[in-house]
Amino acid sequence: MRNDRIAVIAQCQNTIEKVGRIPRGLIPYAIMTQASLTRSLKQALAASLRDHRDDFRDLLAEVIEDVALASAIRDGEKSKPVKRESVMKALRDTK
Repeated sequence: MRNDRIAVIAQCQNTIEKVGRIPRGLIPYAIMTQASLTRSLKQALAASLRDHRDDFRDLLAEVIEDVALASAIRDGEKSKPVKRESVMKALRDTK
């Protein structure tokens, strides 16, 4: 059965290269192949997220920080300039 699928897929790929489209008789095989590929990719992604949960959490935290920083920069570009001394004083007062 597996060899039959491989043969059909190879035939489909050859035909696509020659004709530029999937022949009507091979469409169900192409769809089945796409569905199994999608399922495999979903399983691989889920396993990767499960196995590397801490890394994913760290990455997500960095993305959120970057978005917040970009937002603060945009807000800062819209505001009026302030003197360096007032910024340093505000930083000292927060301690």
